[in-house]
Amino acid sequence: MRSGVVPLLLILGFSGIAVLDLHEVASAAGILVQVPTRAADLANDFIDWGVLGPDGTTVSNPFTQASNGGNDVTGSMPAPPNGNFQRRDEGNGWIGIFAPGDHLLWTGSGSPDPIWPGPMTLQFATPLSGVGAQIQNDFFGAYTATLNVYSPTNTLLGTFTVAGDNTFLEDNTAPFLGVIDTQQEIGKIVYNVTDVSGNTADDFAINRLDMRTSLAPIPEPSTLVLLGAGLPAFVVPMMRRKAPRK
Repeated sequence: MRSGVVPLLLILGFSGIAVLDLHEVASAAGILVQVPTRAADLANDFIDWGVLGPDGTTVSNPFTQASNGGNDVTGSMPAPPNGNFQRRDEGNGWIGIFAPGDHLLWTGSGSPDPIWPGPMTLQFATPLSGVGAQIQNDFFGAYTATLNVYSPTNTLLGTFTVAGDNTFLEDNTAPFLGVIDTQQEIGKIVYNVTDVSGNTADDFAINRLDMRTSLAPIPEPSTLVLLGAGLPAFVVPMMRRKAPRK
């Protein structure tokens, strides 16, 4: 697995002090950088999950769906114990923290028991240089979302996390969890969530999957922070660690 972490302290000019933990994972082969927003992921392709059907549609496990640009994406969950996926829309079949009207892919099947946990695996016929989506735990309260990134040969390239808080306010605060890669070797990603008690058996949903299908430069950390904050800011590098992870 690639190594290296860069936590960054973000100081916002109009809203006090906040910490944005951006991760950079590097090796001789290339660099993976976690991005905090859709604006930062440099996407040129996507899947809007509405193509799988209207709210309430059962989606087979596994399934394969072409992206808007024609890249086949295969989604799957462990089965058993999991059943099928299901389509939901924020505000119509789903009350959470996505934007109203967002088309969602949910790990729940709706029948006989809708509470299927992850993880959710998305595999790409053509390797990507960037990918990401907003993600939300189904249950009320704080949670941590995890993204594992793999090469086309199933080598783990890096693990990334983001914190969220499901308030049911439908206010588009579901955190974005994505990465960009200098080598275009993202062959598979795996999403999962953990609640405050450490439980990984919760169901969850993601919204539109953004994808980058060609090589893209890695933005400077300051650029990523500004895109994530949308406010004047400056970045203070706090620590850089290069030791390989076990």
